[in-house]
Amino acid sequence: MRNIAIRIALKSLGLILTSAGLVHAQYTPPTLGRPYQPAEQAPASGIAPYQPAETSVGKPSTDTFTLQGAAERGGTIHKNALGKPCLALEALARPQAVNPTMINHLVGIENKCPQKIHLQLCYANSIRCLDVEVRGYQTKDVILGTAAGEKTFRYTSKEKP
Repeated sequence: MRNIAIRIALKSLGLILTSAGLVHAQYTPPTLGRPYQPAEQAPASGIAPYQPAETSVGKPSTDTFTLQGAAERGGTIHKNALGKPCLALEALARPQAVNPTMINHLVGIENKCPQKIHLQLCYANSIRCLDVEVRGYQTKDVILGTAAGEKTFRYTSKEKP
């Protein structure tokens, strides 16, 4: 009895999803006399299979991002009850999708403590800085800057009390 109720519920869910346009087709088993053929071997139906378009830029490189070294940390460092730093920082350089010669310098910040922490991210030896607020147990990605073809960068972080 329970199995029948589950099957009815699944069929009605399928009908709802199909009518809402979330499911485009229902499964139909292959008919007798016509064996199943994978899409690569299927006869031409007038619709070409999907091929990624070649762009004028060429194929994207296999290395999509470049990890950076650790930040030069300054100021007071917030710590948890075990004495470990609350913030985990990770930086990477990633090319933009539209223009791969322009490189975004990203800094990922993870707060592993319950308190809100304010910090200042700067390029090393620069006055160009970004003030960031990270709530407790929040992970945040911040674009520190963008440069043409510059895949490496150095940065500093200073936690504010």
